[in-house]
Amino acid sequence: MDPEDRTEDDDAPAPAGQTPDTRAADGQASSPEAENGEAKNGEAKNGEAKNDPPSQAAPPPLFREADLAGRLIHATEHTTIHQAAYRFPGYLIVTPKSAAETLGALSPEALADFFGALLLAETFVQRVLQPERTYLLKFAEFLPQLHMHVIPRTGFLGKHYEAATREPHPYNGAALTAWLWDHHGTLGFKDDDLDLFVTRARAALGAATG
Repeated sequence: MDPEDRTEDDDAPAPAGQTPDTRAADGQASSPEAENGEAKNGEAKNGEAKNDPPSQAAPPPLFREADLAGRLIHATEHTTIHQAAYRFPGYLIVTPKSAAETLGALSPEALADFFGALLLAETFVQRVLQPERTYLLKFAEFLPQLHMHVIPRTGFLGKHYEAATREPHPYNGAALTAWLWDHHGTLGFKDDDLDLFVTRARAALGAATG
């Protein structure tokens, strides 16, 4: 699944977007400059103040349910594990099926199930990819529903991060994660690589739980 041996220049993935917890969906742009002398941002126009309601941001494209569909790896009674839409195999999203925003809002059964799913996700990521580190992260800045990011910090990822930033190992995990959000589309992986990981992860999961 290492993409470095590819030579097809014309099928490289598109440039990366912003992070999933801070980016608005495609098609949402800031208001254009005012035309013909019209006021903007609440300034007075013909003696009257504009009082437009605030716009509602949509979920970012990399984290909408539609973008996770088809890459479900495992589901329990209370929790799902998906391959994220980032162009990086093994980047997982673990999400309770409830709309809880905090761990404390989960029932005892759902809480135990959620942490069991996290353990399972970490286990099969390590089995399939053998990363040097596995990050388990909770943000929920953009989407308030509780969810965890499971990120395999492979040697491949570390090498590319170090080459781009000149930061030597041991790495700043938070900075590396932010870099991955911005540059996942430059690492050479394609949708087929994500699908292949899902297939391998399901097989590893079956072996671990069989």
